[in-house]
Amino acid sequence: MICSISGEPAKEPVVSPKSGAIFDKKHIVNYISTSGTDPVTDEPLSESELIPLKTTESTTPITNVPAPSNTSIPALLSTFQNEWDAVVLEVFTLRKQLQRAREELSVALYKQDAAINVAAKAIRERDEAKEALEQLSLALSVRDEPMEDGEEDVVVGDSEAGLEKIERAKDELFRMHKAQKVKFPFDVDTMVQLGTPTKKEVFEGETVSLYAYNREINTIVGVGRDGVIKQSITDGVISNFETPDAKLVAVSSNGIIAAVSKDSITFSNSPASIDISGKPVRIIPHPSLDVFVVLTSENWMVVDSSSVLARRKQALSLAALHQDGEILAAQVGGEIHLFSIISGDQLGTFNIDHSNITKIEFARNGYWLLVLSGAKSKSTVQVFDLRKATEAHKLEFNEAISNFIIDPTTSVLVTFSKKKYTVSRYVKRTKSWDEGEPQNLDASFNSTYVELVTTANDILDSKPIEVFAADLKKNTLVYSKLSK
Repeated sequence: MICSISGEPAKEPVVSPKSGAIFDKKHIVNYISTSGTDPVTDEPLSESELIPLKTTESTTPITNVPAPSNTSIPALLSTFQNEWDAVVLEVFTLRKQLQRAREELSVALYKQDAAINVAAKAIRERDEAKEALEQLSLALSVRDEPMEDGEEDVVVGDSEAGLEKIERAKDELFRMHKAQKVKFPFDVDTMVQLGTPTKKEVFEGETVSLYAYNREINTIVGVGRDGVIKQSITDGVISNFETPDAKLVAVSSNGIIAAVSKDSITFSNSPASIDISGKPVRIIPHPSLDVFVVLTSENWMVVDSSSVLARRKQALSLAALHQDGEILAAQVGGEIHLFSIISGDQLGTFNIDHSNITKIEFARNGYWLLVLSGAKSKSTVQVFDLRKATEAHKLEFNEAISNFIIDPTTSVLVTFSKKKYTVSRYVKRTKSWDEGEPQNLDASFNSTYVELVTTANDILDSKPIEVFAADLKKNTLVYSKLSK
């Protein structure tokens, strides 16, 4: 029997009725004489209450039974050294586990922060898109005063169905363009330039006086001696549309040709023709329908291949149609006016720096309108925000700029003069344009007739951004790619 105080075998074992623990009588008597309590439970205990034991039953001591080797100081020191070594090893293991736990926690927190940033960016972009749409809707709700008596717009025939078709197409195009997220293939700090030109022959053996290009189907049409020639640049297939004395020509995204002569419009998919009044000025195809906007010196019309959908009593000159197919931006004197081709209403007006307006184009982001104007040796590209009906940016050049293209990502603007070109990059974080240095333009590149070849789908397919210049005298297209 082991004493619960000394941890050694009891010579005269007794048991405490308070705790039931076994003690050597001499140790428990000394303890009671000083404290008067049970060593285990601290309850009051007197010597007379102790019960002597004469059996061999054992009990669990409070302290561990010393090992037989712990009977001398050297043996105890050796034991302590072994215990210390074990403690050191255990502490090292615990520290190692703590470091690993810290690393895992750091990685987990990093991933959580990244996920939070992605979610925050998505929410921010959603809110910006929602705000932009609300502002655009508000801007388009602006309406001018009605025209004077005798000047009313004319909607003729069964045009209601045709105009409703344009309305439906607008909604479909808006959803499609919003879903296409395109990004410029190089970061904003990368210098880009036009690469080495390559040539491709078109209209072989024909004499072409003017052309029109539709990049959505990569097809070019030209006015020849005996009619209109259509050539697919993708596969080289050529077809002819016999129509006399064409002054203007266009091709829709469905491949339908519209040719404007002195007094009528004819279409490649219909034997009918549509009469016009006034000198033909421009014809613009709808982005997805076989619908065309025709400008003359007396009015402008919206037509399909069988009828006039609407005729508006106002003479327009230079113009461009929005990618969603409703808003027409047109030059009226020294201003740019916005019209709805569905209702004919005027939606807004922008003042232009110079009276000589060279080009009008909507950016693919849906809310920018770019206008190039010039005077003598100065030129300006103004960027208007349709959502706010204000000028958002202005790029000024101390030379005569003849043309420009803006890429499908709306982040690169290439301007052309007679012998040079400049690549400007839009920096989103500063909301400003970084104008590059003018670079020499290849002698074979005619800056007057420059077309963007690349579409948004091409960007999504990782194709390069490419432009061409048309040389009608040599029946060639001179191609060049934007590269590092």
